[in-house]
Amino acid sequence: MSFRFLLAIVFILAAVFIGYFFVWPEYQKTLALQTEIENVKIRIDQDEEYFAYLKQIDEHLEKNKEKLDIIDTILPHEFYLPHLFYVLQEIVAKSNLHFQEINASINPLEESTKINKIDISLSVSGSYPDFKKLLSYLEHSVRLFSIENIAIYPSMLGESFHCDLRIATFYYK
Repeated sequence: MSFRFLLAIVFILAAVFIGYFFVWPEYQKTLALQTEIENVKIRIDQDEEYFAYLKQIDEHLEKNKEKLDIIDTILPHEFYLPHLFYVLQEIVAKSNLHFQEINASINPLEESTKINKIDISLSVSGSYPDFKKLLSYLEHSVRLFSIENIAIYPSMLGESFHCDLRIATFYYK
């Protein structure tokens, strides 16, 4: 055998050895990294689509901010009893009725919800048409009022009536 033939065989064996033990594992790592890079690009595209969707929602909410503010008034996040009493007192005053008494109690609506119910007992006196105005104001109020019970008693003073109302309103905790 010639020296060149042996040298060629040694080079071929060395190339196969180097290729099998050094180049092939690096090639496999490169393929794995390329696959991972593709997966990351896909996730980035999905995240960009998601952020674009969130931006659209934000713009839509910004356009409808006034309507959302009304919802916050209907079902407020915080409950402040003096403010509620003030609102009811204003409604009674607009109805030309006389305020007699007001009481309130807070009860959770259900354990599974985050909505609490506020039961209000309201006593007023005045004429029957004014009492109808009170009911109309409560019905058209921005805040959600639910009339649970109405009791109307005639008064000894003629046209005047005494009215006891049980009203419920709600807030989000």
